[in-house]
Amino acid sequence: MLALVRVTDKTGENLANTILEQLSRDKLDVNKIVVQTYDGANNMSGIYEGVRTNINRDAGGQAIYIHCYSHVLSLILEHSHSLEVVVACYSGSINALSEFAEDDDDDDVAVGLLKRLKSFDIFIAIHIMNVVFGKRQ
Repeated sequence: MLALVRVTDKTGENLANTILEQLSRDKLDVNKIVVQTYDGANNMSGIYEGVRTNINRDAGGQAIYIHCYSHVLSLILEHSHSLEVVVACYSGSINALSEFAEDDDDDDVAVGLLKRLKSFDIFIAIHIMNVVFGKRQ
């Protein structure tokens, strides 16, 4: 984390400008942004006016967008009544990423995501979220 910045205008353009200004203050080159990850809110991930689009325009169009996996997992757990659904989604993600990584040996993003998904950390996160959301139901 670089900073906490209070904003009042939560449009994609303003949030992107705020992020870019902070990166500039910290002397970080926006052209070296490789990946952006946000939740699915339109002002963040929107393809026309979202933060991702505004930052990508200023970063030379190189930064790919990946929906935040923690948020995806949270949504899955929130809207499911069973850990079986989470396990099925997890297994599907592992299989899809494995195929993608095999097809393109140079795809460091797929290989990195696959390693993270296969790590023990994801199971701890699933267990904690299941306990937390389980108590809400």
